[in-house]
Amino acid sequence: MTSQNNSQNSVQSLPTISLQGLFDQDPAEASKLLDASKQYGFFYLNFQTISNSETILDLINQIYRFEERLFSLPQEYLMKYDVDDIGYMKLNGEEMLDRLHCLELKNGRDGFESYAIPKDGVLGLGDEPYVRPPIFDENMPMLKAYMREMQEVTISIHKALTRALGLEIGGKFEEYHRINQPSPCILRLLKYHPQPIDERGASGTAHTDLGSLTILFTSQPGLQVLMKGSDEWEDVEPRAGHAIVNIGDGMSLLTNGLLHSSRHRVSPPHGQAMKTRYSFAFLQRAQEQTPLVALRSPLIQANDESFKVVTSGEWLHQKFSMLRAKTHDKEKNWMLTGYREIPTKTH
Repeated sequence: MTSQNNSQNSVQSLPTISLQGLFDQDPAEASKLLDASKQYGFFYLNFQTISNSETILDLINQIYRFEERLFSLPQEYLMKYDVDDIGYMKLNGEEMLDRLHCLELKNGRDGFESYAIPKDGVLGLGDEPYVRPPIFDENMPMLKAYMREMQEVTISIHKALTRALGLEIGGKFEEYHRINQPSPCILRLLKYHPQPIDERGASGTAHTDLGSLTILFTSQPGLQVLMKGSDEWEDVEPRAGHAIVNIGDGMSLLTNGLLHSSRHRVSPPHGQAMKTRYSFAFLQRAQEQTPLVALRSPLIQANDESFKVVTSGEWLHQKFSMLRAKTHDKEKNWMLTGYREIPTKTH
């Protein structure tokens, strides 16, 4: 890959996966995907290769326009409908103030704003009504189409990794991420406020994603990744017609660390001020009763006897609790990053 800027801190080798290749069940593309998921935990996903690319890319542009309208509304108004604070769709353990006012700059502006839209609410998979701002009603067909498309995309990734790893029936990734089953997946909309060079700082704590897969769309730089074995943050440049995909904690736990959940953050590009930045991500999470235990594969090392099995729902709750806590049990610090050293499997 050739980076889109000349920064020596940009990732120079992040792989690109063809979405059409995944749809076609191309073994070579599945092997390439597995290698990227093990080595980097990040990759570009090319949407331009699929037959209906114009329709999907137009849908992506509609989401951009929708989030700009949404974030123009008063925060006090949006918080009345916030899914992280209301009912059974409470998907987030962060404090409201911390979540909506995440970085205080010198001039008093916030670092970024975030708004979560639950898949189950949009697709009507829950037992309770989805409480939402009126602006959602006129955009519900678009949101439903987006959720379904992203589920299809993530399932194609799961199936390719299932084949590449030789997973068995009853322990396949796609069986834990069924499209029409309730799960705490969300579309997270993000707006990052501008930062002059003299106020530069990372907008939010470096973290790993606690779910299975993240499908990020952004047209502006700012994403930085800490690659495996490196102590230097590297810029991941946006690409037109591509998503940036990363492996989350859930997939890492299901493979006992074989698939890598990389730490990442949003920060002004090296030597530059942060411009107003819009992005959005589909955060896929497994069905809540999914046991996060190493799946059976000749490539995956089994968990040791002391391993305590948690479900996907329990993992979300525990990690959110850790994020809220002011102090942490040192033995559980790895949960903050979703990563702990896993012995290398020998043959």
